[in-house]
Amino acid sequence: MRLLVSLGILVFLSTAAVAKTTATTSYSYFKIIGQTAPQIYASLLGHAKSPGGHDAYATTSTRIFQKAKFNVGKSCSVKNYDMVATFKIALPSLAQSSASGVVKAKWQSFAGMLRRHEEHHKSLWLACVQNFNSRVLTLSADNCKTLNQKFFALWKASEATCRAQNDAFDKAEQGRFLEQSFIQLVLQHK
Repeated sequence: MRLLVSLGILVFLSTAAVAKTTATTSYSYFKIIGQTAPQIYASLLGHAKSPGGHDAYATTSTRIFQKAKFNVGKSCSVKNYDMVATFKIALPSLAQSSASGVVKAKWQSFAGMLRRHEEHHKSLWLACVQNFNSRVLTLSADNCKTLNQKFFALWKASEATCRAQNDAFDKAEQGRFLEQSFIQLVLQHK
């Protein structure tokens, strides 16, 4: 999972506080080939990389743009906060194959699991964003420079929590992937 963040801060005079998140998702597919489970698996490796640079079966990258408007008066607080989260999910797609019906069926089951896995990463990030949104509206400070520092500190902490949740999810899923019927078929032929 990759994350890019940009932030725009505007200063306004007003009192009502609103936080809004807009999310979009796009999918891309990389072709893999093979007639046997081990051939398909070998073709799968090397197409996708995790944020740490390791081989991955599929990936979700996240780009976040943030814009905050501050209320300025005797103190400074968040008036409006908008976040746009763009998710790009890259998944494998088996090209025309003369693999047996059993291999194709197990592959389709595995591909479905990959899609659900990547969608769960997206859900984790969106939950983190919603939590951040509710917390950001409570921020205030004596001046906007200090509020800006609080804002960035809260985002940095939220982002670290989100990354940890996604890493923990990946770690927990490793066992499920090893138990998956397609992977078991690959392991039987090694």
